[in-house]
Amino acid sequence: MKSKILTLTILFIYFLISSCGDENCSPPNIGNISTPGNNASFFISSTSGAGFHEIEYGPLGYNQGNGITLQVNDGEVILENLQNGTYDIYMRSNCGGEDWSKWSDPESFLID
Repeated sequence: MKSKILTLTILFIYFLISSCGDENCSPPNIGNISTPGNNASFFISSTSGAGFHEIEYGPLGYNQGNGITLQVNDGEVILENLQNGTYDIYMRSNCGGEDWSKWSDPESFLID
């Protein structure tokens, strides 16, 4: 009986470890950010087959977690009616259910 409990415990721990931080699930790639007028336009593509992505953006140097968050699919993303200034944008991919990739490093763009 003890060996069955130990085996189940080991399998449970393995499942938890293997389902978190999947190395095949990486943040999405972002294309060049163009800034026509007061908009920012760019393309997002996934190399890991993620279903959708989350982006977060705010003024340059903002604390991540306090920005504007959107969920988007692969393809063109347009952020509209932005104020003049420099922005940081972070991205991550959904790897299935509640499993997410790590956040990307920030990308910056200027609305002038």
